[in-house]
Amino acid sequence: MLARLGLRAGEVAALRLEDIDWRKGELLVRGKGPKQERLPLPTDVGEAIAGSLRRVGRPRFDAREVFTRVRAPHQRLSSGGITGIVYAACGRAGIPP
Repeated sequence: MLARLGLRAGEVAALRLEDIDWRKGELLVRGKGPKQERLPLPTDVGEAIAGSLRRVGRPRFDAREVFTRVRAPHQRLSSGGITGIVYAACGRAGIPP
């Protein structure tokens, strides 16, 4: 989502389940402050989100955010958590973050 849609880590971290309109193929992005924008949801991004939700298996708690911690404490990922995941993936790929 960061690379494909150009979203910021905070925008990805704030993504909620109800922000995804699967039928229309749209994504509601919450920017800084009250700013909100609807973006088209590319098929590959939608498939990646759906696959992630199916594979990871969401822990049982009331959060509505798409990206959550798998280990306790179960809560939404912060923008720093998203950035950390990107840095780790870059390290595994052998490229600078």
